[in-house]
Amino acid sequence: AISLECNPIILYGIDFSYGHEKDHSKTPYWNGFMHDFGPDPETVKSKCYRMADTPSGKCLTDIVMDSYAHTLKGAIESAKVDVINCSPYNIMSGPRIRHERLQDVASIRL
Repeated sequence: AISLECNPIILYGIDFSYGHEKDHSKTPYWNGFMHDFGPDPETVKSKCYRMADTPSGKCLTDIVMDSYAHTLKGAIESAKVDVINCSPYNIMSGPRIRHERLQDVASIRL
């Protein structure tokens, strides 16, 4: 996108959260977290998970998703591009990242 001089970049589906999922044990990293931080599920929940603010309300996320979001946010800021994140449960925020609904940006002509 940068080499094509696209600015802003519109993202959809890049949430870094589990949306409506509230059951920690149904997330993909649960078993690994239990192996590394267990055996107490409450300890795993407190060390590895948090409720994050998103445009659609609070959503469950974890330390892996946080690291992905942090890495992408750093790349966005380094590239000096603007991002419109239309993912309803996205946890990324920053000076170059704004949140809008997909239907509100679908007709943008760049």
